[in-house]
Amino acid sequence: MLLQNARVALAAQRERADLIWIRSSKGIAFGALGGRLAGRRLIWDVDFEPESKGIVRILHRLGLRLSSKVIYQYQAAAEEIFGKSTVVKTQSKHISIVPGIDSSRILSESGVSRPEEESQDAKQAFQVLLIGTVCDRKNQRLAIEILSVLKNEYGQKNVKLLCAGGVADEVYLRDIKAYIEEARLQSDVEFLGWRDDIVALMRSADLLILPSQNEGVPNCVQEAMLLSLPVMVSSVGGLPQVVTNDVTGWVIDSWCPRVWANKLNTVIQDSRLRNEVTRRANLHALENFSTDTWGKRYAHAVEAVNNGCEGAK
Repeated sequence: MLLQNARVALAAQRERADLIWIRSSKGIAFGALGGRLAGRRLIWDVDFEPESKGIVRILHRLGLRLSSKVIYQYQAAAEEIFGKSTVVKTQSKHISIVPGIDSSRILSESGVSRPEEESQDAKQAFQVLLIGTVCDRKNQRLAIEILSVLKNEYGQKNVKLLCAGGVADEVYLRDIKAYIEEARLQSDVEFLGWRDDIVALMRSADLLILPSQNEGVPNCVQEAMLLSLPVMVSSVGGLPQVVTNDVTGWVIDSWCPRVWANKLNTVIQDSRLRNEVTRRANLHALENFSTDTWGKRYAHAVEAVNNGCEGAK
């Protein structure tokens, strides 16, 4: 570790680097001391981090002390990782920059705009799409429970749930398949497995649902908003920063399937509401989610650190 830090210091001096960009707590361990030894300012880009205890806690404290700026994908991540009191003490160092998506490619693949909505009478089913690895964190079980409530309590018989994503937990999949049989939803839920045609799936779906128990900033939500696909998400991680409730989508702050089903039933019944919300979501995505926008915001943060304006937002 010390040798690697020495190499970082030598490389920074040899290449005449103005500053050093570090990723994760592992980057702090293998490069932060070397960067400061070389007299360079540090930018620490934080994504997913393990719980702040033991050696990880030591690295977190070291990273906060040595870094000029700490960058997150979403605003709430700082307190989630380091705790509120620590963030308050180092407030000027923290900045969130929502990651960008390749808007041009996505729009090109999609044909630019979604097709005109068919009436539900003309369609086989209202298709609800869930994208994510099959595991407890992505919470496919809750989506299936929501579907059960929709059918049994709201009379929504013409709704289908499509789950796209590989399987990370075979036991979890087996358990939810048992629930599907118990709830008699075999013909209403389909597991698509890993797919590389996500844009096409979004084009044919009527709504993206993401009831995750833990998230960062999932690209699928940004992509759906760009493609004018309605989104309904849980209130965890960076989702509330990406989706504004009742404005660009629906953020559900509950794990009760009836709360979700009640809102989803309203959305299914009101096509004008869906169209208005997705119009705003599309405009928001075009203005805020492109890689160009992300790059400019990141460049501004880097420039501020390089110029010694460490408190710049």
